[in-house]
Amino acid sequence: MSTKYEVDGIMTKDKYGDWCVPPESPQLIHSRDSSRMTDGKLIATAYYYHLLGLMKEFAGILGFAADAGEFGVKAEKVKMAFNKQFFDAAGGCYSNNSVTANLLPLYFGMVREDKKEVVFKHITDKVGHISTGVIGTQWLMRGLTENGRADLAYKLASNTDYPSWGYMVKQGATTIWELWNGNTADPAMNSQNHVMLLGDLVTWCFEDLGGIAPAAPGFRRIRMKPVFPAGLNL
Repeated sequence: MSTKYEVDGIMTKDKYGDWCVPPESPQLIHSRDSSRMTDGKLIATAYYYHLLGLMKEFAGILGFAADAGEFGVKAEKVKMAFNKQFFDAAGGCYSNNSVTANLLPLYFGMVREDKKEVVFKHITDKVGHISTGVIGTQWLMRGLTENGRADLAYKLASNTDYPSWGYMVKQGATTIWELWNGNTADPAMNSQNHVMLLGDLVTWCFEDLGGIAPAAPGFRRIRMKPVFPAGLNL
């Protein structure tokens, strides 16, 4: 990745971006609203930083201190380049201010401490229904909960109008559709069993709503910390 696609700390290669963002109309397969789209370079660079952090951790576990140091130095350079290119200091947001554009750097630890609150507010201001594609949805529920808004995560989980998981259920789905609007956009191409749109919903249900999460590898220690958002029927 570094030798083929990185230019001055920015990962320039991306294929599908934040795929399957819910279209603004239930009849569309793909959104035509550019404000819903997230820059592919932002997504790729955020993940590049995330992966460098994992490599640093893996190298440390294996006792390769020099490698861990190299990955750490590289990650910091990427973070600096990322914030220089994508952070809008005047607006306090990233790129075009889509939920995914703000969520990835926040969840991956790329946002300056004094900017976290304003970046998160941009996310919560836009969260009433799912507005992320497969990339953003992977971190959305936990990102909201870990920053103190489990109530918004629960709202997303319990919505029944378009676009939402509950909308699929209300339309008779027993598995996750390929499209948020698989019943209206193009039913013939909708697989009706496409786990990619599930995001982190199941993980969130177990680890945050239920509060059962590993505190050490292999569940040698367990964290028990459920959340009780308003509206949850116990």
